[in-house]
Order: sequence, then structure tokens, then C-alpha cells
Amino acid sequence: MRNFFYFRLALTNIKKHARSYVPYIITCVITIAMFYIIKSLAFNLDKNLSSIAAATSMSLGCIVVAIFAIIFLFYTNSFLLKKRKKEFGLYNILGMEKKHMSALIATESLIISVISLVLGLIIGIALDKLIFMIVIKLLDGQSPLGFTIIPEAILHTVVLFCIIFAAILLNSVRIVYTTKTIDLLQGSNTGEKEPKTKWLLAILGVLCLGGGYTISIISKNPVTTIGLLFIAIVLVVIGTYFIFVAGITVLLKLLRKNKGFYYKTSHFISISGMIYRMKQNAVGLANICVLSTMVLVMISTTSSLFIGMQDAIDAVLPYDYKITVANDKTTNQQVKEDLKKTAADNNIKITKFVDYEFLEFNADLKYNYITASDYSVESKNLVGLIIVTQQDYNMLTNSNVRLSDGQVMMFYPNSFPYSDLTIFDQRYKVKESRKISDFIPGKSRMGYSIYDSYGIVVKDNSQLEQISKYFKSYYSNTEFSKFNCSFYDCGFNVDADQKKQLEFNQVLENSDIFNSLRYKNFVSYFFKSTMYQDFRDTYSSMFFLGIFLSILFIMATILIIYYKQISESYDDKERYEIMQNVGMSHTEVKRTIRSQVLTVFFLPLIVAGIHVAFAFPIMSRVLSLLGLINVTLYIVCTVICFLVFALMYGIIFAITSRLYYKTVNKKQA
Repeated sequence: MRNFFYFRLALTNIKKHARSYVPYIITCVITIAMFYIIKSLAFNLDKNLSSIAAATSMSLGCIVVAIFAIIFLFYTNSFLLKKRKKEFGLYNILGMEKKHMSALIATESLIISVISLVLGLIIGIALDKLIFMIVIKLLDGQSPLGFTIIPEAILHTVVLFCIIFAAILLNSVRIVYTTKTIDLLQGSNTGEKEPKTKWLLAILGVLCLGGGYTISIISKNPVTTIGLLFIAIVLVVIGTYFIFVAGITVLLKLLRKNKGFYYKTSHFISISGMIYRMKQNAVGLANICVLSTMVLVMISTTSSLFIGMQDAIDAVLPYDYKITVANDKTTNQQVKEDLKKTAADNNIKITKFVDYEFLEFNADLKYNYITASDYSVESKNLVGLIIVTQQDYNMLTNSNVRLSDGQVMMFYPNSFPYSDLTIFDQRYKVKESRKISDFIPGKSRMGYSIYDSYGIVVKDNSQLEQISKYFKSYYSNTEFSKFNCSFYDCGFNVDADQKKQLEFNQVLENSDIFNSLRYKNFVSYFFKSTMYQDFRDTYSSMFFLGIFLSILFIMATILIIYYKQISESYDDKERYEIMQNVGMSHTEVKRTIRSQVLTVFFLPLIVAGIHVAFAFPIMSRVLSLLGLINVTLYIVCTVICFLVFALMYGIIFAITSRLYYKTVNKKQA
């Protein structure tokens, strides 16, 4: 047979199966365009903005899109191949050898690959500049003039997708060669046999989901939470597949045993149909559920970080400038004077200046006893402590606290139901307990502390010094003996715009006072203008990446739903025609169809909502490491994202179900 024959036959087949192939080609085109765009962004941001955080985020996004493309395109192609197995079986019966069918598949793959790559690159290049300008706007940078094409991005895109299409082709040829003709003819009917009741998988699914949910609820330490998060994700994903593959079948068979429920016309048809079809629907439904969960978690977390960026900065740094040094009376005074002089020399007007001494260290807190710690991140009792005097607390918070000898105020993150507190064997009476959010500005969570933070207010400096001596004595013979727990903080606001603040930042970093402190005393400093740039680059790039990947996953969700509905419609058509022929009215048939479709269609969304709800505790812990402590904002973003996604999901249902009903009732209308 001549190659031109294969080409014509391949075009005819693609046109004939346009209802299946066109969405697949569109998916390939969009995936290729998105990979090129994000690859181009990684190059452009690194070159034009010098933003390490943004460029790194885009590079990670490239990896995610590449992995997604490999998995998803293989998945969708397997659906197309399954629907055409009967056609290949007929070709074989009519005399076409498997090597000829392989040549036909290769020709079809070549046509689809060329169309997808050409259109994908054209769309990607056309939209690249627009997307780049949006990202630059989010990062508050300047977009370079002109339209540029990144050859490296084109090369990487072509190489990646040529490899993917070649691997898909080899897999398709393998299936055709290794499948018997009779199996090819019956390929579209695979899955019609009633699935067995797999109690073991169903139980394992429940246990995996329970394990993942439990990890999310009980995890407290944000450091160990990062590792536990991965374990929880794996458990929930495995549990989701087991539940859809086996758990739902078990549930349906239990419903079938309930004669009062089962022996009703609509229930009988729906449950019977779902049991027989769950074998081939389960994986698709699980995929929809997992993708939906990923979309909801990504959008809610990245939008929370982006919207709450300023709140996160203010919580960590309430002043334009903050300098912390090891506590020393002489040094403290010198730092204060030099900062004010340096600001005056550079025409920077200080509008507010605060300074105070405090103790800051980690310790084990068990019940109401504070003891020394080995600083192990595995310690369940390890907490961060900040201790200030009542005078400084009143000055910083405009309060009027009055403590007597031996009294303290306690500020807790969760609860502290005790009337006394022991610190290194010294017992204090707790006059009052409040939430840590009421503690001094900037110390409600020890900056970027990875542990729960507790604040303590003592009467005066003598008690501060006493606790400091206890701290040093407890660690005198350990590797932590050189640790310092006594610090001096000074913070101030200035009357200057961001540009002038950034210039002043450089002056301070290169000043004599900073250089001398680096050698003599521990020094840390934070400039809000610089921190804002860092937060903006990180959070904005994460927000964009979250939106970008969510669009990709939503597209995948839509395509899986579309193929599932199309597949269901063809498989159910004959079954419902038989039901109508034996006496069911058209209305009863349509009601039965709607009951089944609604149940199956919205089940992944319901399960995804449950996943997101149980993921909330562990994700809020992870977000706290990134600076987001506004839990209310995260709740609001999560709820809004779910409602918007549910609305979009309903629109998809309305569109695809119309195609479903149209196919099923084609000869009945």
C-alpha cells in the first residue's frame, strides 16, 4: 500500500471521529502553548527581571506541566484507542495486517502531532508577550519593549512533545500488535462484566483516606508538617482511587441488597447501570476528583498568599526598619544614635522610633512548665518564647498593665488554662492570659518561627535578667552554651517613598555601624521595602503559577468529563432503547438517565470538597511558614474558590449532559 493511501485514510478517520479527536487536538494545542509560555517566562524573568523567586517558580512550573502532559496525553489517547479497537478489528478481518494498521496509526499520529505542534507554538508565541506583561505587572517591574521569541523555549517544547507523541505512538502500536482480533472487536465492550466486590481495596481506601485526614488534623509542628504533607497527599490520592474503584461498588451492592430501595424503576436502572459500568468509570471519576482537589487547593492557597501579602509583612515587620542586636547597654545606645544620625545625614525623616530589650529562645513547654530543650525539631513540646517587661509592653501596645512581684502575663497561640507558670524552676503567678495576636507588634509569631510562639510579660528588667541567668546556667555545659537569649530591638518608620527607602537600605547596609556590629555583636535587620519586594516576587509568581496550572488542570477535568459523557452515551444508548421497548416511558427513561448522570457526575466534586475541608488544617500550617497567619482570609478564599469551581462544574455538566441525552435519545425522539 502506498503512503498516500495511508494519508488519505488517516485524514478520513480523523474527520470521521472528529467528535473525539478534535477535543484531543485542542488539548494538545493548549498544553503545548502553555508549556512554551511558561518556559519562555522562565527565560524572560531570569534575563529581564533578575528575580530568582519568580524564575524558580516558573522553572518548577515547567516540570509540573511536562509531567502533566506525559500522564494526561497518554490517558486521553488510551481512551481514543479503546473506542477504535473495534474498527481496527474490522480492518484486520477485511485483510489489513497489523503492520498496515500500525502504519495507519503512525500516519494519524504524525498528522495530529504536526497540527498540534504548529498551532500550539503559534498560539504560545502570540500570547507569550501578553502573559509576560501580566506577570511583570504582578511583580511591579518594567516590561521591555519589542516582541521577542525565545528559541530555547521553542526547542525544549518541540523536543518534549516529539518524545511524548513518539511514546504514545509506540504504545498504540504495541497494543494493536499484542491484542487478538477477537479482543479488538470486543474492545469497546470491555468493562461490561459486573465488577467483583473488592472488600479489601474498599477497606484500604477508607484507611488511606482516614490516615491522610488524621495527619492533616493532628499535625502541629510546621517543620514536620512539610514531610507529613507529602505522606498525607499520597494517602489521600491512593485512598481516592481505591474508594472509586472498589468502595463505591461495595456501596452500590449494599444498596442493591436493600429491596425497598432497589426495586423502584429509577433506582433499579440507575444502580444496576452504575454497578456494571463502575469498572470503567472509576478511574476517570477518581481522576476528576484528584484534579478538582488540586485546582481548589492551589487556587485557594496561592490567592490567600497573594491577597494577604501585606498583612503577612505587617505581622512580621510592623515598622519600616527593624534592627536587632545582642543586648549590651553601650552598644544599644550607640546603635540608636547612629541610626538617627545616618537618617538625618541622608535627609530621611524618622516619624516613629521604638526600642526595647527582650528575651527570645526556644524551650520545652509541657503543661505549665518551661524547661530546657535540646532544640530537636522532633520535640512535640518545643515552642518559641518572647519575654518583655511590662514597661515595654505598655509602650509598644498603648496598654496600662500593672504586675506585682512574681506575676506574669501569658500570651498563647491555642490555649493556656493554668493559673501559674514555672520557668526554669522559678514559679510565677499568671495574672492574665491572652491570645498571642494581642502580644507586641511583630512578635506574635517570632517572625518566621517554625514553632508555636508564646509571649510572656514580666514586671521589670530584674526578672528579665534572672530568667536570662537561668537560661545560661541550664546550657552552661552543653553545645548551646554560646547561645544568646537577650536582645535589643529598635524599629522606626520614615517619611519616604519606596524608591528613597531602597536607596537608604543600601546606605545602612554599608554603614560603619552595621559593619562593626557584624564583627562584635549578632545583628539582624529587616527593611520593609526590601521585604515587600521579596514577598511580592515570591507570592505573585506563586499566584500566577497557581492560576496557570489550575487552567491546565481544569482543561484536563473538562476533557475527562467530556470523554466520560460521550463514552457513557454510546454505551447506554442501546440499553435504554431496550428499556423503552419493554415498557418504560420516555419520561421514565429520561428521569433514570438524569438520576444516574447527576449521581456519577457530581460525586467527584463532593469528594473533592471533603478532601479540601480535611486539608485545611495542614495547609494552614504550611501557609504559616510562608508568612500567612490570617486564617480567616484562607477560609474565605477556600469557600469562594469552591463555589466558583462548583458553578463552573455545573456549567460543564449542563453542556456535556446535553450531548449525552442527545446521543441516548437519538432514535427515541
